[in-house]
Amino acid sequence: MKEGKLVLNPKYRGRLALCRTLDAAAQLLWLGGIALAGRAAFFAERAWGRTAWQLGLAAAAGAALGVVFSKAAAALGASVRGQVEDELQNAAYRQILEGDWRQVSRLCQGEAEQRIQRDSGVTAQAVTEMRRKRGKGLAGIGAIPLFLLFYDRAGAAILAFGTAVSFLLFWILYQGHLQAASRLRDWKEQAASFYRDSVEKLPVIQSYQAGESFERRQAELLRRQKRCRRRVGRYRAGMEGGMWILGLAALAGFLSRAWDGRPGSGRGEEAAVYLLLGFFLLGNLLPLKRLLGEMAPAMVSAARLAETLELPEEERLDEEWIELLEMRRNQGFAVRFSQVDFGYGKDRPVLEQAALEALPEEWVGIGGFSGAGKTTAVRLLLGQVLPDRGLVELIHQQGLTCLVSAASREFFAWVPQENSLFPGTIAANLRLGRPDAREEEMWQALGIACLDSFVRRQPEGLNTLVGGRDSCLSAGQAQQLAIARAVLRDAPVCVLDEPTAAMDAETEENVLANLRQVWQEKTCILTSHDSRVLAWCDRNYWIAGGEIRPVRQVVEETAAAQAWEDVEEPRLPEAFRRNR
Repeated sequence: MKEGKLVLNPKYRGRLALCRTLDAAAQLLWLGGIALAGRAAFFAERAWGRTAWQLGLAAAAGAALGVVFSKAAAALGASVRGQVEDELQNAAYRQILEGDWRQVSRLCQGEAEQRIQRDSGVTAQAVTEMRRKRGKGLAGIGAIPLFLLFYDRAGAAILAFGTAVSFLLFWILYQGHLQAASRLRDWKEQAASFYRDSVEKLPVIQSYQAGESFERRQAELLRRQKRCRRRVGRYRAGMEGGMWILGLAALAGFLSRAWDGRPGSGRGEEAAVYLLLGFFLLGNLLPLKRLLGEMAPAMVSAARLAETLELPEEERLDEEWIELLEMRRNQGFAVRFSQVDFGYGKDRPVLEQAALEALPEEWVGIGGFSGAGKTTAVRLLLGQVLPDRGLVELIHQQGLTCLVSAASREFFAWVPQENSLFPGTIAANLRLGRPDAREEEMWQALGIACLDSFVRRQPEGLNTLVGGRDSCLSAGQAQQLAIARAVLRDAPVCVLDEPTAAMDAETEENVLANLRQVWQEKTCILTSHDSRVLAWCDRNYWIAGGEIRPVRQVVEETAAAQAWEDVEEPRLPEAFRRNR
């Protein structure tokens, strides 16, 4: 990247330079062939047949060699385009995977994959084949006035002036075309996101009989697209019209001069030269015309891809401590929030002066109503976002401390509240955080999540496909599989974000009981709005109004007290009763 523009890898510049050299050689060979054909006509007119034939054959050989050079340049350019496309896709995908979560999450649904696939392909074509073809065409048209200097200096000057003015007008129209194409692309992306959401949430639309409302929204999107499409069409018509006017005017001039050199006029050389120059001009204008409709969308794709490749990467704080902590990962870690402020924007504060601590061999719960900031606290713990002020720290029992960031994420196992399965087998999903896990370890983890009996009933067992449209798992079973994956990761700090929200009460109780038993020595942080789930924790915090406070400070003074009224006292751990 350089100043928001894509810069080709140096290893491709040599091959593209060779492509341009071959194209330039082809143009020179064609112009040389035109000159030789003119001389052949000159000698033929004077009945010097042998010389005329020799020059004619030389002209044909030059033209044929020009075709060979042009085809070789096209083949080499296509090869480079494929390699550049692969590299751009890889770079864009890597940048999104390693990019700052807040920046990446701003991409519209489906926009990331569009940038990785479509924009990479179009951009690769733009910076290789389209740039080569454009340069070849412009060079050929620009060479015609220079070539005419040997035959008609006045005509060459007029053609050069007309070409310069036409290209200036073309550039002005192209800028408008580029803006209109960018706007049209934005509306198409919004439409694609709208259609994707409509299909994925079709049962909701049908159950609420909201089809007419969505059809009106679709009509508005189509109306806006139509307006942008008209603007794109007007600019494109202007560019094509200007190009055709230039081409036809030049062609008419060439043909008229060729007519003046008709047989018997004594000007056979000029007739042949102007006639062949007309074909040469058309041969360069027609490819440029085809490029007109592709250039602006390609530049829009290149700009979007450049923006993707410039996404800021995640900050990896205190990396020098990670190796020291890795050698002590089995000795226990604490997690601490110290006066943490965080918001998703200047006017959207979520946490203010938040304080929290979770110790080894302890389950800590974070309760709160929907939207209070529980998931934001989890993102801070995992280093997906960093605090605006304050510290989020990972503390080893020997006193080693590091700031939580992407670098410390290897010490965490996470169970998100939403479906986190990927299309593939159960085994592949389990091995996401531990690729070397053995089969018996996977079965053990499934048993802890109370999912082993279901998986054993499947004909394919651990090779059962899940995560796609034909997944055999319910929402609750998907959560159980995510819990089994976290168990298998065997990290010292376990973070569970509403981990049982989709489970029935009996399964929830069995899973939590198993986790309490196998995670006795780990630091566990659990978020939930359900007091029955939080009752399994040793200590609990309540999050509301941007504050995180111990439950004992909150339960008697706020509406949060109602969330604990139905908790049966015998089920509460002793530490929790003490906190109350």
